[in-house]
Amino acid sequence: VHFMGPAVADVTLEAKEAEDDDGGAVASATAVKQESVQIAGEANTILVYRTGIFRYEVQAPSEFLSVSATLLEHADALVLQDFKAEDALLLASGVGPSGPSGEQVCVVNQATRLMACWDEVEGYGAGLVGGCDSGIEIPLMRWDVNFYYNPDDATRVPGQCYLKHQSYVEGLELFDNKYFE
Repeated sequence: VHFMGPAVADVTLEAKEAEDDDGGAVASATAVKQESVQIAGEANTILVYRTGIFRYEVQAPSEFLSVSATLLEHADALVLQDFKAEDALLLASGVGPSGPSGEQVCVVNQATRLMACWDEVEGYGAGLVGGCDSGIEIPLMRWDVNFYYNPDDATRVPGQCYLKHQSYVEGLELFDNKYFE
């Protein structure tokens, strides 16, 4: 989880009890020294934890932005608790018809940018299965590869490279990092 601020999020990681096939509690396969861990998720804090070992809970006094990714492990469903629908700005701004009556829903989305325009899971999977080569010659907008390039192993010195191709996320130079300050 990458916390981006502006508010400081109060994070709690609580050790999960391991379950057998019948749903009964058993001794955990991984020893956990602490039952609960408290962390202050300040801006630019990155939290890495094992979802099979800890239950993740986060609260903040005001709005904050975080990005989550789950690697090589099943992710539990995201459950929102203590969420006040009146705090949602989704329907509060702009001009148009009034929002629906009744219970409000907060929509959470996750996206990523990958090389070769593999921005969707299906495209990434197809590229991997197909053995696609997404390497291109290093663009001059990134850095001048010819200044550092030396294909000869015998004459190459530290600071030089033998590669001229790499995979890149297209349009990264257009990213507006000031938006998140």
